Amino acid sequence: MRPTARVLALIGVVLAVTWTAGSALTASGDATRPAESAASPLFTERFENDLGRWVGKAGGAHSGVIVDDPIRPGNRVLTFNSLASGGDIFSRSIEVSKKKTYRLKFDYLGEPGEGVRGDLGGIIGLAIKTPGHHRWLAGTQKGAGESDPLKDDGDWHTYKINFVPGGKTWFTQDGASAVTLKKISKLRLMLEDNAGSQGVAGDAHFDNITLTECDTCGKPKQEDVRVHVRFHANNLATEPPKDGGQCPGDSARARITGEIVARIVDGDHQGSGNVVDTPHRSRCRVPVIGVRVDKVQMTVVKPGKIMRAKLSVHIDSEGVHRPGQCRVGTKGTITAVYDDTQGAKNGLRNHSLQIGPWKSPCGAHTHKINNNISSIPADASSSTWVRVSIACPGPGFAPRNCGD
Repeated sequence: MRPTARVLALIGVVLAVTWTAGSALTASGDATRPAESAASPLFTERFENDLGRWVGKAGGAHSGVIVDDPIRPGNRVLTFNSLASGGDIFSRSIEVSKKKTYRLKFDYLGEPGEGVRGDLGGIIGLAIKTPGHHRWLAGTQKGAGESDPLKDDGDWHTYKINFVPGGKTWFTQDGASAVTLKKISKLRLMLEDNAGSQGVAGDAHFDNITLTECDTCGKPKQEDVRVHVRFHANNLATEPPKDGGQCPGDSARARITGEIVARIVDGDHQGSGNVVDTPHRSRCRVPVIGVRVDKVQMTVVKPGKIMRAKLSVHIDSEGVHRPGQCRVGTKGTITAVYDDTQGAKNGLRNHSLQIGPWKSPCGAHTHKINNNISSIPADASSSTWVRVSIACPGPGFAPRNCGD
């Protein structure tokens, strides 16, 4: 049984997606988009004037300086004249509650190739005094902070770190041991260009720092987005019925075609699609499934440029499969990636699609399709291509609106 025309009737619909807040740290360059808090910032620093609200160790001097942005003309940012350890520059004292959740948001640019092995780059954290007990939240080296590393790639990235002041242990001033603090009512932000064995000062830059009480952190938020996927793969493997030997072997080469769209209306996830596998051998029958979308997980890898939609689906119609394969009700995932950062061999952008895996056998419809499989131009009869459209509200709906 082939899927009905209702599969194609959903083109252009709006899909509201639940964004999941990641672990402690999320970067606009490669992380899941979290819900935002509407609370006013407790601390904000743009580094446009001076460092009057910052001090060095024990309230003394520091090596922090405000300089011209290396890549954004007209902007000013923080960097350092010297390498440091145990904190270089500390913000004014900020009142907090031990058990509440806070979000630290900042921009970071690390210059690649400036140091050699042992150059630890920028690092940011919290301190009770200057420094006293302290926690390093994120640095450019794995394990330098509580969260994933910051990027040293010569470009600006925005990071968001959620933390609870009393949620983890704090290092003692000498860094030798970790302790649980009974009382936390104030803290400071702490930054440095971390001293490595052969590090280079001035290769770490910070900007646009805000600290906000985050009532909504970790709670899902729905955002509207349109997702539409079409695909045509000319020569992939499928598993059609053997039909008494007319289509022998475990698999056959086939043309894979289909379309998938989905939406959420008032919190109700809706959507459908179809996958049709047409074996090149004319005697082989054509496996077909219709799918229903149960849930969508949306990830912004690079705002406006790279987005990933992971659809949780189940098969709601099927026909001409091998016994036990691709049964109605079988659950699986379909993952579509919109990538506008580079061109592909077939003349389209670098989009990709993965159909499957499935919770129970469905080898007839487990495929990976991308625009680099073949250099034959897209839309030719023998070409392989996938077109992924992921658009967010802006003004209007467009991929450029999918970001922070």
